[in-house]
Amino acid sequence: MLRNHPNISKKDTLIVNFESFGDSSLNIFIYTFTSTANWNRYLDIREDIHLNIMKIVEDNKSSFAFPSQSIYIEDTTSTPSID
Repeated sequence: MLRNHPNISKKDTLIVNFESFGDSSLNIFIYTFTSTANWNRYLDIREDIHLNIMKIVEDNKSSFAFPSQSIYIEDTTSTPSID
């Protein structure tokens, strides 16, 4: 996908490696150059790359696990009985 992306440089270095295990993630290192030095355009290209990666994962019948938390709320609406 990166090699075929219209806004990724074809002449510069392109590296993709499994980098490390995170607390709740598998970290992937992507090193490449875009066709622009404009910050806003760069952010658009980076977003497109991320969305393409998500689609590739989903198309291959997999998904991302997002960190979650469970919050338990104590029920304080009941009143104690007075004997």
